[in-house]
Amino acid sequence: NNWKKLKDFIGVYMENILNLENEFVIIPFKKVKAEDLIKFWKENDITLSPTDNIDEINLAKKVNPELFLIIKDKKGICATCWGTWDGRRGYIAHLCVRRDLRNTGLGKYSLNYVEKILKEKYSCYRVHLFVEKKNIKVLDFYKNLGYFERNDIIMLSKTLK
Repeated sequence: NNWKKLKDFIGVYMENILNLENEFVIIPFKKVKAEDLIKFWKENDITLSPTDNIDEINLAKKVNPELFLIIKDKKGICATCWGTWDGRRGYIAHLCVRRDLRNTGLGKYSLNYVEKILKEKYSCYRVHLFVEKKNIKVLDFYKNLGYFERNDIIMLSKTLK
């Protein structure tokens, strides 16, 4: 059963997730419409950039699709965690839990799931993630999971399209 596979794969305690056994399933990235992901993120406080569009998401389905975790329940998508691998480092984007399931352990589970694949499949040494300044309240969540702030770098971006 999918729930047992989900729990056994990562070994994270899931009792705090409302005891909804057999209610959660991992959905393969290729089976989820980009439009549905965009809608979910907008409804659950994820800031979307111009690169969070249907074409870019569909392109991402071809690159490391196993690193894009999508968990669903009866109500629809309940969590996402978008991992990527550049050949040297892992990256996490759009870790998002539906509002009614926040503070249940599902975010921690989702992040651990993607980290485990990065570590075991790609031998990833370090993973990075970015936190928007307006979402500073999540820093303690990440720090409690072993992430640390980098004060030695400045992030720069450039749009190529």
